[in-house]
Amino acid sequence: RRLLEEVEWAARWQWPPGPYMPVFRLARELGLPLVALNVDDESLDRVRKGGFAGLSREEKDRYVTDQKGFLAFSQQPGYQAYVAQVVMPSFGFHASSGLLGPAPSAANFYSARILWDEGMADSAARFLRARPGTLL
Repeated sequence: RRLLEEVEWAARWQWPPGPYMPVFRLARELGLPLVALNVDDESLDRVRKGGFAGLSREEKDRYVTDQKGFLAFSQQPGYQAYVAQVVMPSFGFHASSGLLGPAPSAANFYSARILWDEGMADSAARFLRARPGTLL
């Protein structure tokens, strides 16, 4: 119950915690850390509505610590194929399902999705750098 309160489960998650409880219990029994990797909902919402310009400098620095490296990576053909074949088709699904509101923006959807992906990867990398030899 404490975990659910501390992560604000009822406010931040769209599905019930029941299916996750066995994983949470096992992690506690084995002494394994649970690592929050995702970007804050509030930051994602600002990007969905106004693109990256909606983020403060502090948020950009927190979620994308190697911005030059990310920019270079985003120019790679494999990354561009990922965007074309995975990210943007999911925009069509989300928009047609009404999940993005009345006037969805493909550019803002892309920005939010990439912020989500990069933010999670960056959080994972920071966790691992702080704990050499740890698996995630």
